[in-house]
Amino acid sequence: MRWPGARSPTRSPIVAPAACDGCGQALADLRGQVAERVQVFDTPPVKLQVSEYRMVKVPCPACRRFPPRPDGTHGP
Repeated sequence: MRWPGARSPTRSPIVAPAACDGCGQALADLRGQVAERVQVFDTPPVKLQVSEYRMVKVPCPACRRFPPRPDGTHGP
C-alpha cells in the first residue's frame, strides 16, 4: 500500500526540463503537463538557544559552606 502523502503541501514548485537530455533541444517554451508528484518532507532548521545563568554565591551563615549549583546549570 502506498502512503497518500500530505493533502496540503506547504509549497508546490513546478519542475520542468529546460532541454532534452538526448539531443539538447530547448523545451523551456513548450507547454507540458504534470506527469508525477513527488513530496519531500523537511524539518525546519533548529535554532540554538543559549541561556546564561548568573550564579549568586551565598555562604550558609551556620556552617559557612556554599550550596552546589542547581541541576541543569552546569556548563562546559
